[in-house]
Order: sequence, then C-alpha cells, then structure tokens
Amino acid sequence: MRCLQSVAAQDYKKMELIVVDNASTDDTVQMIQSNYPSVILLPQSTNTGVPGGRNIGIGRAKGEICVCLDDDAEFIDNASIRKCVDYFNKDRKLGCLAMRVLDENNRIVTKLIPRRDRKIFDEDRPGALFSGTAFAVRHSAFTEAGEFWQDLSPYFGEEPDLSYRLLDRGYTILQTPHLSVRHYQPPAEGKPNKSRRIYCGTRNAPWIALRNLPWYSVIGLTILSWGYFFLVAVRDWQLPAYFSAIVASIRHMPAVWHIRKPISKHTEALLWRYSGLILF
Repeated sequence: MRCLQSVAAQDYKKMELIVVDNASTDDTVQMIQSNYPSVILLPQSTNTGVPGGRNIGIGRAKGEICVCLDDDAEFIDNASIRKCVDYFNKDRKLGCLAMRVLDENNRIVTKLIPRRDRKIFDEDRPGALFSGTAFAVRHSAFTEAGEFWQDLSPYFGEEPDLSYRLLDRGYTILQTPHLSVRHYQPPAEGKPNKSRRIYCGTRNAPWIALRNLPWYSVIGLTILSWGYFFLVAVRDWQLPAYFSAIVASIRHMPAVWHIRKPISKHTEALLWRYSGLILF
C-alpha cells in the first residue's frame, strides 16, 4: 500500500501506473481494484519470477521512460518521477538510472549500493550496475538489450546481466544519490527463503558469467560464488539446496553456451573503472 500511495502522490501526472501481480494468494488484486481503479493491473496465473514480472510490466508500458519500484519500497520525494524523466531527457544515451535505497530509519542500505566495493558517493556517478529495488530504464534500450533474462527466475543476477548488455550497446548507467526510496526490511528469512536464495545464487552466478564475461571472470566468478554459497549453505543447514543447484547449473550450461556473447574490451574496462561485477 505504501508503494502505491507514494507513486500516486507524484507531481508528474503524465504517466501510466502498472502493477504486475505475480499470482498472489492474498487480497492484493481486490485491494488495488477497489482503491486504485486507474491502475493498469496485470494479474498473472502463475508466478513469473522477478525477471518475468518486470518484463511483463515494462513490455506493457507505452512510455519511453519506465520507472520500476519494488512493492516493499516507496518514493520519499513526490517529485521523484519528474526528476527521473529530466535525467533521461538531458542524456539520450542514458540507459538506466540507479536510485539510492534507504532503510525504514533513512540509513543507506549499503548491500544495495550498485557497486562491487559498496562505496558511497554524494554526487551523480557513472556506474556499471543498478539495484532492482528502484531504478528507471529507457524502454527502447531495454528492448534492444533483450530485456531481463528469464532463465534466472525466480531471481538473482538479472540486474548485472542486463547491465552488461546495456553498457555493451553504448548506453550509460548513472548512479544518483539525489533520488532515494525507502525500502522496508522484510521479516527475517525462514528456512524456505534461505533455501531459495542459496539455490538461485549457486545456480545463476555461473550462467551470468558464462553468458557475458571473459573467461577469467567465468572461472573466477564460478569458483568464488560456489565457495561463498557453500559456506552459507553449511551455516544455514542448506546443503541439499546447494548441491541441487550445482547440478541444475551444470545441466543448463550448454544452453547458456549457445547464447554466449562476451562483452567488449571497452565494456570490460568500464566494469573495472566503475566497480562493476566482473569478479565476485
């Protein structure tokens, strides 16, 4: 509800408000229909995962600037969308705008800073990553780059994968501290969520590297990510999920190999310069 309220309060009125309901089992659809009749509601019969849900919403949008916000986040500033549009109007090569994410106490959520080094800046900076919690993307650039990769469903790694393809096509990614959202911390992860996170991370990390990155990164990211998630799996008593993910990852690698298109040397240099994800 906070999310929709913050969007409805924006001072930029020339917009569509699209909600993708990924097969929710509560009263979300009824609540939106009752309280926000102008919303374009796209209920799904099955859960399409984070990449699929975002693709459906952006694909339905008619506008060139698509602002995406997770359902557990809200805009702090009622001028946020207008400011997003201004950024894109000023730079025709801007492909993606990454916003700052704060917690419910207005502290920067460092784990969601879209840099491998998690460094905090107080001015706009070119970047190589964005957080899916809150971002804006140019519709034509999103389509040209091939949208979010749905093989990564339900989630994990869809943002860096898209970032590689945007940068490789000559678009820029801008990280700004001047647009912030408040992200409400979900309840502590239970066993099913821990298992899913370990499974998705272990399975997806090698795919993202194999599809996009030079061989030293494919080998390095695979070894380091599998080592990291092994330690997490041991800590959380989730070794069955971990080993199941290893098997799933290896089985799908031939299919990923067929769509492999490594980034250019220029894009590789941008990842190093802007602390992008080229090593874990």
